[in-house]
Amino acid sequence: MLGALAASGALAMVGVLASSFEESYRTVGTGIAAVVGSGLVLAAGKLLDWEKTRRAGLFIIGMIIAEFILTLLALWDPLRITGPYHSSDEMSALTALCFGVAVVPAGVFFLVRGVRGGRAAGLLGMALCAAAFAFFLMAIWLGLKWGWALEDYFWQTGWACWLFGLVAVATTAGAGTDKHHWRWAGLAASTLAFALGLHSIWSGKYDAANLLIVLVTLGILIGHANAVWLCKLNRGQRWLRWTTVACAWLAGGTVDHAIIHHLDVDISVRLGMAAGICTVCGTVAIAILAAFNGRVVPVSGDEIDATEMTIVCPVCRKKQAVQLAGGIGESACAGCGMIFSIRARPPRCPSCNYLLLMLRSDRCPECGAAVARPAATVGVASKSGASAEEPSPQPAP
Repeated sequence: MLGALAASGALAMVGVLASSFEESYRTVGTGIAAVVGSGLVLAAGKLLDWEKTRRAGLFIIGMIIAEFILTLLALWDPLRITGPYHSSDEMSALTALCFGVAVVPAGVFFLVRGVRGGRAAGLLGMALCAAAFAFFLMAIWLGLKWGWALEDYFWQTGWACWLFGLVAVATTAGAGTDKHHWRWAGLAASTLAFALGLHSIWSGKYDAANLLIVLVTLGILIGHANAVWLCKLNRGQRWLRWTTVACAWLAGGTVDHAIIHHLDVDISVRLGMAAGICTVCGTVAIAILAAFNGRVVPVSGDEIDATEMTIVCPVCRKKQAVQLAGGIGESACAGCGMIFSIRARPPRCPSCNYLLLMLRSDRCPECGAAVARPAATVGVASKSGASAEEPSPQPAP
């Protein structure tokens, strides 16, 4: 990244001193693209530290490099000397822009693909993003040859695929991990809306426009509710989830009513707009709370800033929370009186002392040394419920 910064500075100087304005903006644009691309690659490289997200990180880095190449092609326009594409500079710029529009959600869908319950949603979203980009390419590069009317069809079909991909992923995320079967109603509504929209685009008939509006809204609302329900909230925070979903449905209902009946801005429309603002604020708040609820415990040196740990007693099988101070604690079972002496410490690399907390790889990301991990379980539970490493308690005489 430092090299890219140095190169961008040099290109900026050349661009400023150049006599041609065209060459100036191209050299400066190349430097800016190099800096932005290097920063994005550096940020995506963090995904390579975990085995679970490594493939997603490689995919995102590859897409960033492809976007950088397309940006260079748009800036320097090598097709302008070939003749047939007399406006290839604009077409190259649109290609780079549409690739970014399609690849950003595709990268998110690749990450969703590796999450529990997100494989089907991620694959579906990536396929629809690829289809959307294919239609964008046909609209850009074949529009001048086939006419503006067909170009508009390609643009509308591409955006329909892109929007359907977002809604379909939101409605199918978490499938198989819970009992939210109402999510399939959202997938059915969005699929029917997608098919109806494609028919309207290519036939030019919009007789079922009102039905299309209702189906799209229904799919978006159910997808939003499903995504909100996947966020982990504490017991005292769940009211925010219900309130946010209720505001979303109020906003969707009032907006659809205003569009279908061609209403001007009245009290109902204003109420829907207010509910929409509350929905956005509530959704952001839920995302922040879920991130805080799933945050990693702060680590200072070899001490863990944790106050309790949930364990299961090996004798009476009672699940309970034991108190800790600095990762160390001694307490007794509330059910049978078994004494627990617990010490929790973060794993570190034996070579460079790098913190290996949350690492899924078998090598240190700092120095590359092999990491020897302790066994995941201390002992095997016996049939009586006690640990195999400790003798079972003798019955009282």
